[in-house]
Amino acid sequence: MFLFDSHLAMAYWGAGQQSRAIEILTQALSKRGWPETYGELSDEQRAFIDNSMGWNEGLFDFYRKTETHLLKLMKLRLAEPVGAAYDAVDAIFDDGKKPAKAVKFVNDDGKFEPGRVAAAELRKLQPGSLEIVEQLTLWLPEDLRLYWLLGEFANAQWSPEQLTNPVKRDLALDNLRAANKIFDELVYDFKIRAADLRDRRQILHEYMETIEAAPPSIAEFEKKVTDELNKNLKATMDTRTIVITFAAGMAVGIFAIWQFQELRRRRRGG
Repeated sequence: MFLFDSHLAMAYWGAGQQSRAIEILTQALSKRGWPETYGELSDEQRAFIDNSMGWNEGLFDFYRKTETHLLKLMKLRLAEPVGAAYDAVDAIFDDGKKPAKAVKFVNDDGKFEPGRVAAAELRKLQPGSLEIVEQLTLWLPEDLRLYWLLGEFANAQWSPEQLTNPVKRDLALDNLRAANKIFDELVYDFKIRAADLRDRRQILHEYMETIEAAPPSIAEFEKKVTDELNKNLKATMDTRTIVITFAAGMAVGIFAIWQFQELRRRRRGG
């Protein structure tokens, strides 16, 4: 069955028999192997997929699509000189044209920037691209080049504007920190020497320092204070409520002083 062949291909790939792995996976993804759509499954295949694997149509499509990208990755790797150092992520996502133009995780000026990827580049990605990279990373957990690609996706999942939005800030920071951590580990723990990667790590590191040191936005701070006060709206105006209200007022005052001192410090620095 096609699932057995896909696992066999991975086994050959892990054993260093790349050509054989590609041959088997190509066969597994052919029309005689893994059907292109869920509707093309035979009754026997569908029973196994549904009952034994616990898949549905969505998972069937996702895993087939991921296997297709895995095959593309294998072919790209095989075409590279043996033992050559890599200086970019695998070009497994492109615009689908001939010749294909792979996605580049850069801004409109063609440069790497925290939280910015040009719209023209993002259009080269298909729906579910992030999930595909995550799955490939799970299948090949020691593949550092895939790990780099995961870092690029993490950086593409947020934007600097989200950092001033109380609702989106935490998620944006999570993605920013994830990208920073991945690039840090690749450069310092795994000693990857790709110049592009080292530049990205440095840019993100410097940006992270400004974000972590920066105070919360006024809108974010006011929301936190308001949320805290709203918890006590139904309470009677007892001593505890008065203390909370007073504390909130003090917090706003301290925040304003902090902002003023920070502004003066920056002006003196300038």
